[in-house]
Amino acid sequence: MMDVTVLMSIQYLIEDCHDTPSVKSTLLQHIYHYILFDFSLWSKTHFAVRIGHIQYLSTIIKEDRKYFRKMYGVQFFLDIIRA
Repeated sequence: MMDVTVLMSIQYLIEDCHDTPSVKSTLLQHIYHYILFDFSLWSKTHFAVRIGHIQYLSTIIKEDRKYFRKMYGVQFFLDIIRA
């Protein structure tokens, strides 16, 4: 089961990917798409972990709005929230 330590580990991994430009593109996209934006994974966690996950998503999206809008689009986010 995913818990706070998993969420923190993912956050550290993303920070490390930002520091390494050559790894950034592919690995980071896969982390975003298959882990962070997979709400079916996060819906099975405790409420506090879900809140932390949503807050982290909000933070990373606010930091680079143009990137997320270009890569995923608004409809993608609406679809994953609805699913």
